[in-house]
Amino acid sequence: MIFLPVFDNFLISHFIEVSLAVYLLAYLSYAVAYNGAFEFSFPPLLKSTLSFSVFILIISFVSLVTISAVCEFDGAKNPSNSMLLIIVFRCLVLLSSIGILLITRTYADTQRIIKYEYDMLIMFSILSLLILSSSDDFLMLYLAIELQSLCFYVLATFKRNSVFSTEAGLKYFILGAFSSGLLLFGFVLSYVTFGTTSFETLAKLTIGANGYLAF
Repeated sequence: MIFLPVFDNFLISHFIEVSLAVYLLAYLSYAVAYNGAFEFSFPPLLKSTLSFSVFILIISFVSLVTISAVCEFDGAKNPSNSMLLIIVFRCLVLLSSIGILLITRTYADTQRIIKYEYDMLIMFSILSLLILSSSDDFLMLYLAIELQSLCFYVLATFKRNSVFSTEAGLKYFILGAFSSGLLLFGFVLSYVTFGTTSFETLAKLTIGANGYLAF
């Protein structure tokens, strides 16, 4: 079929994001189902979801390294510089995320944060970072930033009984909404000027034959 190569290339290039999205759906279903059960509720629920999240991140890191080693990028044996940068960034995100999950679990236990949504929001922010690293369009870039911002808004106000947490979340929300508006306005100006939101097309339109910006 004509769509099969495109589908295969999409799964190869976005395998990590698709896997994390499927895991987050299973995570949410599992947590909601066992949240009301006494024998599976807190803290066993938090320990199991943390173990699952760390395991998925480790598997994602190993899969990313394996796929990067065996796949051919840009029709050549050696990947391009941009692809190498994306791979290195994704590896750093996955490795640092494992440490963050383990460190924040100690903090959450100390602060008596016993809600499964805490780790889930961190996993959603990790997913948004991976989408951000592989985005090749202004719209995808904006959606990834917004997904990450929504997770951070909730994380900033997670301690609902703290006045400082509520104040920090409100200030962050106002500043983030203003920044998102300016960012979207800049994307609109770029689209009105060039008629596209693709990074590759913009590079072809703005870089001249001598390698300099054609303005």
